[in-house]
Amino acid sequence: MCRSAYYAATDAVILRFMIEVCWAPMLAAFSVPLDQSDDHDIISLCLDGFRHAVHVTSVMSMKTHRDAFVTSLAKFTSLHSPADIKQKNIYAVKVSILLFNEYYVNLPFSDPLNMSFVIV
Repeated sequence: MCRSAYYAATDAVILRFMIEVCWAPMLAAFSVPLDQSDDHDIISLCLDGFRHAVHVTSVMSMKTHRDAFVTSLAKFTSLHSPADIKQKNIYAVKVSILLFNEYYVNLPFSDPLNMSFVIV
């Protein structure tokens, strides 16, 4: 039987490589259930995932990856289609506003649809 050992990471650069490998699956893991579910717990977990992903990619200065998460989250606000807004879309607006308050200098809001939730 092979015994494995645990080694604590001492350099945060390792996290950068992990994000490089798994950012797209993470984006899908947060987006698909959020799109297809109306269950409060699933919605909450997906939005927390978006929030943490934006935080980690911001701290690691991974602008492209951060922008992908922010843009995807902005689409879930459904502000471009007010007739179709559900409770989960309102939650997405709240998370977007929280992210804007934390990272307002660095987030990509050149697109009017992405900027629209800031005006709310």
